[in-house]
Amino acid sequence: MHGEPLPPTRPVLAAAQRAGQVSPEQVSIIERGLDRVDRLGFDPGHIDAAEALLTGHAHTFGPADLKQLTDRVVDRIDPDGTLPTDQLNEDRRHFHLRPAADGTYRGESSSPAPPGRSSPPSSARSHGPAPTSTPNPTITRWA
Repeated sequence: MHGEPLPPTRPVLAAAQRAGQVSPEQVSIIERGLDRVDRLGFDPGHIDAAEALLTGHAHTFGPADLKQLTDRVVDRIDPDGTLPTDQLNEDRRHFHLRPAADGTYRGESSSPAPPGRSSPPSSARSHGPAPTSTPNPTITRWA
């Protein structure tokens, strides 16, 4: 990426806004609605069709009615309300290990809690005995 302009994420909606067919408020309503289903696990063709449908009818409806229509279209794309939690959690998990300037490695990870649990069980938070101090205060060793 070297500063070149990016294409709009919603080309049909962007074209309608440039032509003055939809207001910024209507654009916001449609974008917020489609963002709820525009992610892994949903058919991009359905999202594109929904964008075209909503953009085509946006000039007919006021903001409140357009929001209701958007909600109905989104519900048709995702009738169960969301992707299965297991699939979403799998997509959110990551582990990244990178070297530090002092020759050690630093790790960063994320693993969402299982369904129905807001935090890991207490046994998962315990990682053995408390750390012991070393002469270098930036390094922690586990006994």
